[in-house]
Amino acid sequence: MLTRQLERRPQLSLAELARQSGWSERHFTQVFREQIGFTPKVWHRLQRFQRAVRQLQAVRGVSWAELAISCGYYDQSHFANEFRAFAGIDLTTYTTGLA
Repeated sequence: MLTRQLERRPQLSLAELARQSGWSERHFTQVFREQIGFTPKVWHRLQRFQRAVRQLQAVRGVSWAELAISCGYYDQSHFANEFRAFAGIDLTTYTTGLA
């Protein structure tokens, strides 16, 4: 249930989701972590990363800066750093392997 709310309305802040649930942010985060295994912020980061990977696989030659912005990253550097953190390899290595 909690993840469905975030999937339907990913632009909602943690504060707004907590308010809608009737819980404090702290309690909402605790319940989310117990049920999902991640905090809402980490879950959101993973969803954004997965969305970017799907787009990388679907569209060859996509501009990394445009992809980063369309997936909700602040800029290309932020995307590249988060990609490396989650994938364990850099973006260039990953996209070279797709070719």
